[in-house]
Amino acid sequence: MGAVVELRRDGSHDVILEILDHLWETKRQSIALLETWLAKTPDHEIKVGLATHLTDERRHFRLLGEEIKRRGGRPVAPLHDLLGRPFGVAQAQSKDIYRVGVLYRGIKAFTVLRCCRLLPLVDAGLARTLDQITREEEGHIRWAEIRLGRIRDMGERRQCDAVVDEVVGALELIWARPWRQLSAAGLRKAS
Repeated sequence: MGAVVELRRDGSHDVILEILDHLWETKRQSIALLETWLAKTPDHEIKVGLATHLTDERRHFRLLGEEIKRRGGRPVAPLHDLLGRPFGVAQAQSKDIYRVGVLYRGIKAFTVLRCCRLLPLVDAGLARTLDQITREEEGHIRWAEIRLGRIRDMGERRQCDAVVDEVVGALELIWARPWRQLSAAGLRKAS
């Protein structure tokens, strides 16, 4: 492990806890999206994949909630408005394939990247949890890439990519402040 960012117990802002809140809320909204999508889609292959992913998302949600509690936090949903835009874009898609792109290439890929960057900065217990989540998310993304690889129409492919880019841009803005704070804390710890 690299330099571990110390968790502050003096009442000051705990950036790791804030990031865990972001991850927890992402899982909460992913569960809601998957439940709604699973009920609507006529595609049997997508239904089977979503059902498996929903089980994993629920486990990730529980694990992240336990980590938040272990750090003295309380999982609540204050970020609904903050994360509402990326998930709203996913819900608004008229085609399953666009929704696959938004959730898996957009939201899940972004989450995997953040978890990977966080791994060397946290204690061993949290690192194990994030590693488990990351490995399972990577499997979900591989499943999605197979579906997305079936898009043959270039216009449809560009449309899907544009929506994914919109969602990633929104996620970058949402994560900017806690990520800057984490980077600054990691640099202070390393020096």
